[in-house]
Amino acid sequence: MLTLNSAGGTSVSAIKIRDIYFSYGISAGTSATAVVDLSQASDARHITIIERCDFDGTATSNTGFAALNMNKNQGSILIEVNCWVTNSGTGGPVGLEWQTPGGGVKVIGGTYAGMNLHAQAISLYSVTVNSQIIVSGGAQTAMCLFDCYKNPSDDTPVVNNTSGNTVYLTVIGGRYYVQNNPSPLVVPVFFDSSAAGSNYNLSLQEVAFYGSSSSANPNPLLNTSFSSQLTIAIGLIFQNDAVLNIGQSTTGLGTPSILGLDSRSGLAAVDGSAVTLATAPAYNAVMRISAVILESAVTTPGGTITYTVTWTDWASNTRSVSATGTAALNATFQASALALVKSGTTVTRKLTSIGTGTGIAIDVAGVVEELQ
Repeated sequence: MLTLNSAGGTSVSAIKIRDIYFSYGISAGTSATAVVDLSQASDARHITIIERCDFDGTATSNTGFAALNMNKNQGSILIEVNCWVTNSGTGGPVGLEWQTPGGGVKVIGGTYAGMNLHAQAISLYSVTVNSQIIVSGGAQTAMCLFDCYKNPSDDTPVVNNTSGNTVYLTVIGGRYYVQNNPSPLVVPVFFDSSAAGSNYNLSLQEVAFYGSSSSANPNPLLNTSFSSQLTIAIGLIFQNDAVLNIGQSTTGLGTPSILGLDSRSGLAAVDGSAVTLATAPAYNAVMRISAVILESAVTTPGGTITYTVTWTDWASNTRSVSATGTAALNATFQASALALVKSGTTVTRKLTSIGTGTGIAIDVAGVVEELQ
C-alpha cells in the first residue's frame, strides 16, 4: 500500500501522479484500507492531480477498503482513473473513497467499482461506475452527473443518499442500468435513500434508464418513502421495466415519460394479433394514449382503415382508442385519450383494418405517455 498522508503531522500540499498501475493484494482481516492512501489529517486545500492511473484492489473484499482514498483533499481532480475492488455492493469495499466535507469532488472519465463521497459539490463527467455512488455526508450537497454510465453489475442503485440531508442532484445525458437480485429478492431504485431526511431535489435531462426487464418487480426512479422532488424532467427514456414513480404531478416538468412508441410505414396487411406497446408500472398510472393512421398509397380504395390501442383501466375494464375512418388516398385519422391504466397491465396496439383496393400502404403511430 502506498501512503502519502499527514497522519504523522506532515501535510502533503500538492502532488501529481500519472500513468502508473498500482496493485495491492491483501487477505481478509488485515488492517490496510486502500491500495493508495492520499488522505489528509485536515480538510484543507491539498491539491492532488491523478491522471491515467489504475488502482487494483480486487484481491480483497474487506469492508471499509477503497482502491483509492482521497479523504480531505480539496482542489483536487481525477482524470481517466480506474479503481477496482471485489464486491462493491452495499457494505463492501469501494473503488473511490473521497470525504472532503468542506470541499469538492471532481472526476473526469475512468471506471470505478463504486464510490463513497462526502463533499459540498460533486461533479462526475463521463464516468463509468460498476456499483452505487454513496453520498454519505454533506448539507445540501450539489451533485452533477454529466454523460455518465452505470453497469448492471450488481443490485445497487445509481446513487444512494445516506447523508441524512437533501442532495441537489442534476443528471444530464448518460445511461443508467440496475439489476435485480432474484434470491434473496432485491429490487434496486435508481436514486435511493437509506437514512431519514436523505431526500433528493432531482433534475433530469436527456437521460436513459434501464431496469431488469421484470414486469413483476419493476425498478422505480425514486424511493417514495422519502420526500424527494423531481423539478425538471426533459427527454427521458425508461426501458426494461424502469418506471417513473415520482408520486406527484408532472405539470410544468417538461416532456412526459414515453413508455411506448409504435411507428411503422408502408403496411400492406393487418396485424395478426395485438402486440404489447407498453407495460404499466407497479401502481395505477395516469397516461395519455394516442393513435394515428394514414393511408399513404392506394388505388380504388374502399372500406375502412383502423388502428387501435387497448388498455385495462383501474376497475379492470378493457378500454381502447381507435384511429378509424373511410379508406382514401392520403386519408388520416387520429384518436387520443387520458387513460387510467391499471398497475402491471399491458397496453397493446393492432392494425385491424386496411380497407380494400390495390397498392395499399398504411402508416401508423401509437404513443403511450405516463403523466403520473
